[in-house]
Amino acid sequence: MAADRELIKTTLEFSKKLNVLYAEDDEVLLKATVPMFEQWFNNVRCCKDGQEAFDLFKNSEMKFDLIITDINMPNLSGLDFVEKVRQIDEDIKIIIISAHDDTENLLKSINLHVNDFLPKPYDMLDLAKILKSIKEKNLTFATNKRELEERFERLVDNNSHNIDK
Repeated sequence: MAADRELIKTTLEFSKKLNVLYAEDDEVLLKATVPMFEQWFNNVRCCKDGQEAFDLFKNSEMKFDLIITDINMPNLSGLDFVEKVRQIDEDIKIIIISAHDDTENLLKSINLHVNDFLPKPYDMLDLAKILKSIKEKNLTFATNKRELEERFERLVDNNSHNIDK
């Protein structure tokens, strides 16, 4: 517990400087997470679909440091949103959140240089670990791809193990 508190404390020192674009279509989840995100980040701008998120990203005067996006959303999926963002900004940090961990979405995330994948349900400690990783490693494309591939392999191994039970 003390280690978890220390992780959150040091992560907050970093995360409180970040401007975040958060795309999530689930209103219940938005209402639950936005107050926490507002405590964790400098500014949080929310969108309910990928197209709205892309329009905000493209037209906002605010410089976003981090995107947190769901995959399955109306009008424009989270991955299609990320693909459009990558055409404008190759370096912005992106975390994909999803209740689904299917192979196709994970592979597309890797190819889009997503920094990490956070499966739902998650808690703030899970997010803190990812933010710490982003801060410490200042991920390059090669490192990012390798880590996501390893995470993908672990997810596949875990799912295969669960299926075998």
